[in-house]
Amino acid sequence: MTVKTANANRWRPLEKYAKFQAAQAAQRAAEQQRRWSAAARQQEAIDEYAQQLSAKGNTWMAADAGCQAFLLGGVQKFYDTIQAVSQSQRSRLDNLLETRDAALDSLRSADAHRRRIAAIADRHDRTKKQAEQRAERRLEDDLRAVRPASLDVENR
Repeated sequence: MTVKTANANRWRPLEKYAKFQAAQAAQRAAEQQRRWSAAARQQEAIDEYAQQLSAKGNTWMAADAGCQAFLLGGVQKFYDTIQAVSQSQRSRLDNLLETRDAALDSLRSADAHRRRIAAIADRHDRTKKQAEQRAERRLEDDLRAVRPASLDVENR
């Protein structure tokens, strides 16, 4: 079975592909937004935990609660580790933010491309339809011009 493509709009497959690309770009942007949001929540939790640990350490130090120096040293090392993790998480957040921005730029670009292709395809359809209408009008005009002459021949 052959498909008639002579009269088909050749821009429609490109439009379909452009829609597909825009959908993929939207999906990538949404995924990057989800990852950034999850990392931001983790960062908040890390910062909150670091504040709580710092407050507890300060309380222990101020109250002279009887904690031995090596325990307080361990708490300080643990706090330093948490700070290092927090710094690493901030770096990851910055990278995810850049990736998300790149994905959004890609989405905007793909959507603009999709709109341009759709406009060209629509213009092609309109031009084709107008050409068909002109041809139909010419045919009708030709038929009108032929009828009176044929009626004159029949009336003689």
